[in-house]
Amino acid sequence: MEPQLIDYYNEMPFGIDVIERMNGELSELQTKYDELEKEHRVPQIIFTSNEEFTQKHEEMYNEINKTCKYYFDDFEYRFMESHGTTPRQRAHLGFTIERELTKITNDISFSYKESYKIMKPLISIFRGHEVPHWDKIIDNLTKDELKDIFYDTIINYIKEHTTKKYALFKCHECNKIDDYTKKNKCLDCDDDEDDY
Repeated sequence: MEPQLIDYYNEMPFGIDVIERMNGELSELQTKYDELEKEHRVPQIIFTSNEEFTQKHEEMYNEINKTCKYYFDDFEYRFMESHGTTPRQRAHLGFTIERELTKITNDISFSYKESYKIMKPLISIFRGHEVPHWDKIIDNLTKDELKDIFYDTIINYIKEHTTKKYALFKCHECNKIDDYTKKNKCLDCDDDEDDY
């Protein structure tokens, strides 16, 4: 930026005051962003071993499966024939997912938001007669087969999306905290490179 004649008469050169104001606005926005980030922090859970992670998640999956089985009775299945996912299925599966995630993460807000995200694909897909070929689906699948699809979709979403947000592991060799371990060792400590 070339100096201008007016710069001789001003305290700051032309354009610098604009930059100062922009820096002030950026600082305000950064402060607001930091506050929002604190409110929406994702929990970081450190598992001491792969076995601990597996055990806690198997317990959660078992509870979700129990709820799936309970809310795929004849009454729910008849309702699904025309309406798709039932209100009781949505409510109780969502609540079970939230409750079980809270047991692991100890974060109600995170668990509530994630349970909605986990249920959303099921609610979007199983809309009853709004879905093309719904009659074929409902006529050819038993209530147990539909339950299996529900359960598989929920568990797959949790494994592929949700656990990756909060799961950390402690390496048994170097005590490093990492988002992945194999045989309780981080990538740096694991000698068996062929397995990756």
